[in-house]
Amino acid sequence: MSVGELGGVTERWVPRGTCAIFACDIASFGDASRTDDVREIMREAMYRHLDEGLRAAGVGLEKRYREDRGDGAMVLVSADVGTEPLLTTAVDTLRAELRRYNKAAAEVAKIRLRVAVHTGEAHHDGNGVVGTAVNHAFRILDAQPFKDALNESGMALAVVVSQRVHDDVVKHGPGLIDPDEYRRIDIAVKETEGAAWVRVPGAGSRPMAPSGSEVVQRPPDPVAAAGDVPRAGEPPFPPEPEPVPPQAVFEVVNAMCEVPLMATEQGRNQVMRIVRGEISGAVPRQSETRMDVYAIVTTCLDYPGGLGELLAAIKGLAGEPMAVLRLEQTIARVLPRL
Repeated sequence: MSVGELGGVTERWVPRGTCAIFACDIASFGDASRTDDVREIMREAMYRHLDEGLRAAGVGLEKRYREDRGDGAMVLVSADVGTEPLLTTAVDTLRAELRRYNKAAAEVAKIRLRVAVHTGEAHHDGNGVVGTAVNHAFRILDAQPFKDALNESGMALAVVVSQRVHDDVVKHGPGLIDPDEYRRIDIAVKETEGAAWVRVPGAGSRPMAPSGSEVVQRPPDPVAAAGDVPRAGEPPFPPEPEPVPPQAVFEVVNAMCEVPLMATEQGRNQVMRIVRGEISGAVPRQSETRMDVYAIVTTCLDYPGGLGELLAAIKGLAGEPMAVLRLEQTIARVLPRL
């Protein structure tokens, strides 16, 4: 049932068959160091950023049904949306929003989020949704190897997909999906045993440590420097990059807004078509020029080499007039390590 006005009462879509299941929860939500006030702030932020991610993926209120889960949420999405935008645009936008939230939040209020995506039959019985697919989504969400993957990564978000989603969607690499970013884990939760597939956005190209008895043999890299070899006990993921000072970001945004190409929506759209889809698809685009440029810059900073890629696209389309040269000089001055 889609959203519509009938006699002044707004109806909502509810699942009655095949749909996508997008479940998430906040890691260590019940930590004793957190008060109820802090948990309330975290829940509000989670729901706000979850909504932003889903909207960016084209999932409006008329195509989703939501249930609260205390330390998380479950969203069921109409089958006509497709799974690919949930795994790419929704997840990457959610990650970018969490990065910005965590940068400003106190340590006790920072959010680390686990996300599970599954597809299958679900039905609303008047009190909530029921279905084996719903149960399975939460089993893979609660799987210990998945929790370990997030904890070991040091990242703010990780996503796990069911074997069905992997076989039907991920392994074929449609749209912005890169199958090589996923690795298999074995799960055993309650009555559920089987496999699932984990992706940790932003973890870089370094492979995740295998779980359980899984052993991966790789030949040594003859050109790897000794300093690049991880020591025993080190996490398999690189640490989160150091946060960029807000003032530096504002200076870059100011300089970028002075480039005529970036002062128009059409120009910004042309630039973002050149930037790789992983980045452009994660930008929460805004209608106002400065806010849109800010969203583009901060999202590019989430990805290694992202800002340089953006600058190269601007230079390629705008040439090298003085405004572009000033932008390049500003970036070199305030963000020398990039």
